[in-house]
Amino acid sequence: MKFTDGLLYLGHAYENSPLHIAAIKGHVAMVQDIVSKMIGDGKDINVINQAGDTPLHCAARAGHLSIVRYLVEQGADVSLKNKAGHTAVQCAQQEGHKEVAFFLASCHTNVGV
Repeated sequence: MKFTDGLLYLGHAYENSPLHIAAIKGHVAMVQDIVSKMIGDGKDINVINQAGDTPLHCAARAGHLSIVRYLVEQGADVSLKNKAGHTAVQCAQQEGHKEVAFFLASCHTNVGV
């Protein structure tokens, strides 16, 4: 593994991985690159930070529908709950991101709506 490849799996503030940060910031191409590398390396894209948030929780909370769609297409688990007991759909609802919440609710009927 190259040094730069190892950086993909390092934590950051609040133990956010680079994938969490890219999802929060809405960097679609970066999310795609990181997810592709992670899947290629056999890593789980449902990695959690200190709050128990997956990158899907982060993208949903930030209202980034294109990233949410992509993560779900790549196997992100819409039913996972963070340490507060919230699913990604609930995170989207709390922040008023109705389109994101609707999409996530349509992906799985048991996501805690």
